[in-house]
Amino acid sequence: MNKNILPQDLQALRRNYLFSGLAGEQYLEAMSHAASLEVQAGQLLFAQGDSVEAFYWVADGLIRLFRSSPQGDEKVIELVGPGRFFAEVALFMGGHFPVNAAAQVDSRLIAVDGTSFRAWLAQDASRCFKLMAGMSAKLHKLVDEIDGLHPDEGCRPAAAIST
Repeated sequence: MNKNILPQDLQALRRNYLFSGLAGEQYLEAMSHAASLEVQAGQLLFAQGDSVEAFYWVADGLIRLFRSSPQGDEKVIELVGPGRFFAEVALFMGGHFPVNAAAQVDSRLIAVDGTSFRAWLAQDASRCFKLMAGMSAKLHKLVDEIDGLHPDEGCRPAAAIST
């Protein structure tokens, strides 16, 4: 890992939902647990069942989250692109990764060390509440987006088709 995080990445992370509620000094403290990480296309970041050691933010590139069957079949769960976090829920829940993660293309990530970040949060409960506020705001935004969805006017309900 390369600790050097680019200034534009620090600015983008500052605006991201997870860290947006932290005051300036708290944000810098949070970033002291982060480092830049470059991964090559096809490189596995973690495997399903591995202990959670970090969570990630995609600066550049694309990360494939997937599960593999015992027969070797792969089911892609999500493709995570620039400006998005992944594995943060696994970190906060503790335990193990529920999926595999691999770089789809050469990618640059910001990795936040899970052990030190959790210890930092545990030192001051207000930090946790500020992160939860950012997460709650993100959730409300997503719910509002869902509420704003309108069915395609060109589609008819299945009941209308069968009559």
